[in-house]
Amino acid sequence: MTEGSAAHRDFFISRAGENAAVALQIAEILRGAGYSTFIQDQDFGSTDFMAKVADGFAMVDRGARLIALAIQLNNLALLLQATNRLGEAEPLIRRALVIFEAGLGADHPSTRTVRENLAALEAEMRGAGS
Repeated sequence: MTEGSAAHRDFFISRAGENAAVALQIAEILRGAGYSTFIQDQDFGSTDFMAKVADGFAMVDRGARLIALAIQLNNLALLLQATNRLGEAEPLIRRALVIFEAGLGADHPSTRTVRENLAALEAEMRGAGS
């Protein structure tokens, strides 16, 4: 994985001056979304600070949208599986799994659930093929 990739990114947040409360709130939001944050006491300067804040929110927003997409892909795959459209379901659930692994990690409960859904789909496809 490359430094600064979408799967993981570290954020350095300044808490100097009047931006202290905002910086701490942003750091908490980023930590909640699974990103590493490092609080620094020096001021980045207002323009640089706000650019980092905007970048942080954009990363969280993109990550949240991707996870929402993965949830919908998984749900659609389950619907297709339930209606015996297994070939159409497989690529959707595989894509959902890739997004969950990249966004939440391989050991996250949601990732494990999608992996189990894929395994069940593959088993059903093998059964349908015999």
